[in-house]
Amino acid sequence: MTFSHSDPPCVDTSIDLLASAAAGGRDLLEGMRLSSEAVICARHEEAGDAVLGQALLLQAHYAYRRFDYTLAYESALEASAVLRRCDDVRRLGQALNYCVITCIETGDVVHGLKHSIRALALAEADNNLGQQAKLVHNQAVIFEMLADHRTALEHLERAARLFERVPNGQAGAFSARVNAAGIHLTLAESPTPKGMPQREAEASVLSRRAAAAQELPDLLPQADPAALQMWLAIQMRLGNMDAARLAAVIGIGAARRNRWSERYRTHAMLGLADYHLGHGRAHRSVLCLKSAVSKLRAAQNQSHLAATERRLAAVYAHIGDHQQALWWMRQAEHDNARVQTEFDQLRRHIGESQRQAERRRSLREDVPVHVQRLDVIGRLISEVHHALAQPIGAARTTLRRLIDAADPATSPLHLGGDLREVVEQIDTASSLVRQLKMFSYRAAPQPSEVDLERAIAQSWEDASLWRHGLGRKLTVIASQRTVVHVDAQRLAVLLNILLIEANRMTTPNELMSAHIARDATTCCMKLSLGDASLDVKLVRARVGITLCAEIANEVGGRLTCKTEPGPSVALLLKLPLMSSA
Repeated sequence: MTFSHSDPPCVDTSIDLLASAAAGGRDLLEGMRLSSEAVICARHEEAGDAVLGQALLLQAHYAYRRFDYTLAYESALEASAVLRRCDDVRRLGQALNYCVITCIETGDVVHGLKHSIRALALAEADNNLGQQAKLVHNQAVIFEMLADHRTALEHLERAARLFERVPNGQAGAFSARVNAAGIHLTLAESPTPKGMPQREAEASVLSRRAAAAQELPDLLPQADPAALQMWLAIQMRLGNMDAARLAAVIGIGAARRNRWSERYRTHAMLGLADYHLGHGRAHRSVLCLKSAVSKLRAAQNQSHLAATERRLAAVYAHIGDHQQALWWMRQAEHDNARVQTEFDQLRRHIGESQRQAERRRSLREDVPVHVQRLDVIGRLISEVHHALAQPIGAARTTLRRLIDAADPATSPLHLGGDLREVVEQIDTASSLVRQLKMFSYRAAPQPSEVDLERAIAQSWEDASLWRHGLGRKLTVIASQRTVVHVDAQRLAVLLNILLIEANRMTTPNELMSAHIARDATTCCMKLSLGDASLDVKLVRARVGITLCAEIANEVGGRLTCKTEPGPSVALLLKLPLMSSA
């Protein structure tokens, strides 16, 4: 692994015991003892959620620095639950951040990502840039562990920019930049993809090494020990021995000042291993790596353990001790198995999250479209409803006359004509009711034989019942009778809406014509819209046209729009052919 996550958050205190524990500073044993007493005291005295949450957070802080990841995670997890009860959003984010970094160290990346997502949402809601930077950095570490280097680099760049915007963020920005440089160098040293020309592969390696050198910041003595160790390793791999020696001296000094911190000592050993190996002292490198492995195993640090064991195997192979190299490689594979299981679980979790996000995005996009389509159909039904009023009113008046005609004082001379008028009006009303019913289909498509010319003529006649203005004629041009194999009800809805849209997009005095052509398996109906001002993109985007396209797909056909000479726009409806007579 070439990563270092961001430094743990600082802890605020509000009571004397907590203040004493926080004042422990570099004396981790004393700080650990005082923080544990603060937790016990807060529980015994029922000091409240705020005090207990701070005590648990401080205990997690010291436990993490002493490599006691089990206690660190348990304390941070309980602190997050306690702090949530008292609405301490800032410290809740800190507690979740400890959950994240301990999960990363122990290889539990599934829970680590879940904690980081929750904590990042809290930090963004609280506008806490420092906390956002740490969490984005830690997410980058998780993506690097998954070998998703592109996403990791994007997160590291974002984290570095956030760190640069907060006071005292130099150490965090340094860690993020060093991480990014390490990723570039790892990609440069990775095997060349099969089939890539040698010249292109060499250029890619040089480009990656140059990117690593450019990304690598100046040495920062007060940086996190993992970042210092990584900076040293990168300088060694780039051939900068003097810079690596300076980093090694700083790392050893930091470990001596933090003598009770296994974390500082472990990263100092890892840095010295790289330094000795770079200077040809492989046996000293082995001793340093073995010391680091024992500390990592004691801390159950799964994120670094297998990688360190592989490095140890490589050093043994370098000095010719192949038996030890094989043993350590097998040990690395054994220790890496649990981490790989976590990675597989996380990949499935990320995949499912992405699918859920895609479903939510599609729903957000589909809902407005469906609302518009319902509005189109609603307007059509509204027009049908208003068109029903006149014939039904006429039928009512006529019936009233019939009732009046029953009176012997009234002459029934017009009774026959009135009855014929009632029949005509009721026929009209019945046809319109059929139109209303047609728009309420729900069943699955049931294909049948439909005469396309007759269906077009019927749809145009039905549409004319509520078309305003002068009567308009539609000419259907076909060389022979055409029968299509589609759902008759859906085809009727499709043709009604399509003809209404065509009628609205053309001028009243323009001739409307439908041309039907066919081949062996399909037929095509073309509606030409002769208005030169029409834009094919705008026509294709109309709600009615998109609805027709979906219905056409339902019945096994296809609706397209294209530009024709003239200029004009044509609507092309292709349908599966049944037979011809």
